[in-house]
Amino acid sequence: MKGLSSFQRFMTTNDEQCVLTSGQSNIKSNVIPKNLLQIYHQNIQGIKWKSDDILDIFYSVFPHVRYIKEHHMNQYEVVQFHIDNYTLGANYCTHSLKKGGVCIFVHNILNFVGVDFENFSNDQGIEACTIMLFHNSYNICIPTIYRAPTGNLKCFIKKLETILCSLHTLNTQFSICGDINVTYLANTSRSKALDGLLSLFNLSGTLYFPTSLQNKSATAIDNIFIDTSKFANYVISALYNGLPAYDAQLITLNDIDMKIQNSKFKIIRRIDTYSILDSVIS
Repeated sequence: MKGLSSFQRFMTTNDEQCVLTSGQSNIKSNVIPKNLLQIYHQNIQGIKWKSDDILDIFYSVFPHVRYIKEHHMNQYEVVQFHIDNYTLGANYCTHSLKKGGVCIFVHNILNFVGVDFENFSNDQGIEACTIMLFHNSYNICIPTIYRAPTGNLKCFIKKLETILCSLHTLNTQFSICGDINVTYLANTSRSKALDGLLSLFNLSGTLYFPTSLQNKSATAIDNIFIDTSKFANYVISALYNGLPAYDAQLITLNDIDMKIQNSKFKIIRRIDTYSILDSVIS
């Protein structure tokens, strides 16, 4: 199955607790995400002033990785922000603006490294960071990118190309979570320009349903891009959460099993000429 056209609210039990509130005693602990790789993505438009709403969002799904756009925090605040059982994997905070910024939270069971995109990023033009997940025989690189409506699209595409080229290896699979302020509900010259670049890396958009309903108009300026030749079996859905900005998206990649393999050790007695002689002497 691919995109679900209707808005859905996913209600599952999880153990998350945000430092912005207290007293969530009914939340269970030690809940592990499902084996199939799940990625949560949302433009939140400010974390600090939406604590109750954000808790509702975080308690409704339990993915492996959370991508948050426009967190509106500085470096000190984003490092202090905490989600139980998740680690801040990578982030970018704006330097000259109070808004913007992107960050990635990774579940503690995963083996990953964060990649710094500070040299490639600039406020509003392209705000980016990424993580690298280590999975069996290959790595999974999942950058997150944000372009403000006022950002220059040509400069954005050029910077994005530089980022993808710097990360590209034969042993790496890509997926991009992007809020690019380019609508994907219409085939425009702007979406074609972006698709032209992403096709060079075999990436295709997966989201073709509205993520924002404002003033009786529907837009889809968020998207999740994957290599559909490698990850053809996926499900992506909009998560209605009641926030006035944008709905979240949840994608499940059914081709990627993130099950943690338990190591098992066996003690085997060596039987050969030397071990037999050793036992006789002793």
